[in-house]
Amino acid sequence: MDRFIARENIKHFQDRLRVEIDPHTRSRLHKLLVAEEDKLGADFELLADVERYIADGNRRIITDMERDGHNGLVQARVLLEGLVESQWLIKNYRRRILIEISRNGL
Repeated sequence: MDRFIARENIKHFQDRLRVEIDPHTRSRLHKLLVAEEDKLGADFELLADVERYIADGNRRIITDMERDGHNGLVQARVLLEGLVESQWLIKNYRRRILIEISRNGL
């Protein structure tokens, strides 16, 4: 049950990070996301989830900037910076998972 709750929280935080532009809120969401991911432990299932999130983030960076509806260049830049920051954090987290998997001999 705890794994289910952690996975649902992870999905929620990821969804919020896709649209949130306030840097303080984004920072708090990143911390909450990592805390929930840490509850799952490092395994290949978590690694696959992180890989999918990275791939989705790469697509989102491109499509969000091409889509109409942004309130000007400033908002688009803030959104792009947030997406790039999210990508950097999740890639760093993927690196930590790989190290932990290697240490555990999985």
